[in-house]
Amino acid sequence: MYTITTNVSPANGGTVTGGGTYPAGSTVTLTANANPGYTFSQWQDGSTSNPRTITVNANATYTATFTQDQYTVTTYVNPAGAGTVTGGGTYYYGDTPTLIATAHTGYEFQGWSDGDTQNPRTITVTGNASYTVIFSEVGITMYSVTTSVNPSGAGTVTGAGTYEAGTVIVLTANANAGYTFDHWSDGVTLNPRTVTVTSDLNFTAYFTQNQYVITVVASPSNAGTVSGGGAYYYGNFATLTATAYPDYEFQGWSDGSSENPHQVLVTDNATYTATFSAAGSTYYTVSAYVSPTGAGTVSGTGSFPAGSTTTLTATANSGYVFDHWNDGVTTPTRTVTVNNNMSFTAYFNTNQYTITVNASPAAGGTVSGGGTYPYGATATLMATSNSGYSFMQWSDGNTANPRTVTVTGNATYTALFMAAGGETFMLTVTSGNQLLGQVAGGGIYPARVSVEIRAIPSSYARFVKWNDGNTDNPRTVVVNDNLEFVAEFVAIPLYTITVNSSNNDWGYVLGGGTFKEGAEIQISAFANTGYMFAGWADGNNQNPRTITVTGNATYTARFVENTMTTYTLNLSCNANEGTVSGGGVYTAGTVVTIQAFPNPGYVFTKWSDEVVDNPRTFMVNSDMTLEAFFASGIDDNAMVNVKVYPNPAKESICLIGIETNSEIQIYNMLGELVRTVNAGPDEWIGIGGLSKGIYFIRVGGVTMRLCVIE
Repeated sequence: MYTITTNVSPANGGTVTGGGTYPAGSTVTLTANANPGYTFSQWQDGSTSNPRTITVNANATYTATFTQDQYTVTTYVNPAGAGTVTGGGTYYYGDTPTLIATAHTGYEFQGWSDGDTQNPRTITVTGNASYTVIFSEVGITMYSVTTSVNPSGAGTVTGAGTYEAGTVIVLTANANAGYTFDHWSDGVTLNPRTVTVTSDLNFTAYFTQNQYVITVVASPSNAGTVSGGGAYYYGNFATLTATAYPDYEFQGWSDGSSENPHQVLVTDNATYTATFSAAGSTYYTVSAYVSPTGAGTVSGTGSFPAGSTTTLTATANSGYVFDHWNDGVTTPTRTVTVNNNMSFTAYFNTNQYTITVNASPAAGGTVSGGGTYPYGATATLMATSNSGYSFMQWSDGNTANPRTVTVTGNATYTALFMAAGGETFMLTVTSGNQLLGQVAGGGIYPARVSVEIRAIPSSYARFVKWNDGNTDNPRTVVVNDNLEFVAEFVAIPLYTITVNSSNNDWGYVLGGGTFKEGAEIQISAFANTGYMFAGWADGNNQNPRTITVTGNATYTARFVENTMTTYTLNLSCNANEGTVSGGGVYTAGTVVTIQAFPNPGYVFTKWSDEVVDNPRTFMVNSDMTLEAFFASGIDDNAMVNVKVYPNPAKESICLIGIETNSEIQIYNMLGELVRTVNAGPDEWIGIGGLSKGIYFIRVGGVTMRLCVIE
């Protein structure tokens, strides 16, 4: 046994998992986890892989080095020239700089663009950030718009700040993971929504917590039981427990964990399968990681019998693209043969997007902030007017300057400038029904500029068209006259889906509620101990079940007592020659798959009922006993006059010295019969289609080894 010791530098930079005592030859995964304000840099031996896999051959120490993060605090003044602000600069994570705004003569401090009114104000640095101080000319009426969320931590709201009286602003509620926006404090359900600032205003965005279903499955179903499934709120932990039946043992969960009980964090609907095996069988664990954390997911992990295969699939999350596996494979879906404990890391790259900025007219000024950014980054756009021009707004109606945008795709932002004394026109944009939707983009614009107008339907409405018949949304119009556009909306019907249990003491259901027409929802039934789900009253047996909402409907889950007939399938073999899987207790009518696994030097020949299929699938309708038979060990010298040529081979082989019309059987490493042919001496036998690897040729009661190459 050897000891793997882990350290971190500096001591408060983070943590490392994977240290411990392991047998020689073990494969161990070390993972460095940075604390807030730090970033993993490298290991003491120069490796930058994280996580990293090592082979234990001696006592060893691994030190993870972290670097302290630095961030930039940028400050702006609006309008430009109205005053100054100090406190911007470069700081370490957790620093607390003080920002001080000083108004020039003729101006007065109104607040900051995020709604804060303190001056001086102290901030805590947790990332790159920009702060805009807002001044107004003395005598101009300014109002403050503040926002909050309920419950705390459920989401964020953008659009708060200090604005001139009469300004039209857009408020947007953004739900955090595990929550869904529900309504504003004044009852409005529009999101985003527009507001005309005529006084100090406060809006609270209310969110509801999402609920998800955890499904647990035993594999094979007759080998044990699992518990812990059910409905949980986002962020809760579910405790899953696997209990093996006699003659079986628990191997692991489908997410790669071998803990039992197993605690899982609930973030979405999910299924966890507990794998059981016949006592004494050899199983190995396939685990997978992603880098960087949160960039995607990997499916196909878990515990598997020796010699079996599993398909791993790397799926990128929004804003990322799969690049490669840690062993250099570049296809996101791959099949691996499980011959030992295995660990894979899927590497993803962050998508890059282009933010394009324009000025209209081009002579009116300049715009900064355009460029290429990674997904999720924030870009700060700044419009600076040339002499004789003034900034009015952006083409999407936003008036913030500077403005910060979150990069989620390629996008174009145009700053609109107006020449002093230049011709202007009124662009009027209204909603045909403010209960169903609102609009954005109206205002006074310089002649001949292009402006984007938007129709913003409520959660339970949809946009139909503009009053001139155009259906584009958003829509770009050229302001060459006074223009008026009306957005027409229609309500989306709401329907009630009722989900009932046939007997509340026998089981419960989830998924009912009020939903929009056309929504796809999931309903689920959960049986209590001693009972089982027997289908829905309309004859559907899916559980969970996905339905499309087309009207009011009721779904009733039927539960029955768990008294179904069961049968025992007994499997056996000579333990010196191989192993078998698939035996156990099954419900009548269950379709099962059994398989015989030969030990090295043996091949499967048949079952005791003379069936040669391996693996073999059939329906259990009675008690059964089956024995697997294996052929004797490989004897390359038993038939000295029989030779395989060539060996290794690629496309065809010839057996020299066999009798005329001999039956030739070819088996793979699992003992599965993959090809049977009849051939005579010196006849060529095609092996095209066989994957590269080791096979066994059986002829005349003797088995010989064949190596197939590409």
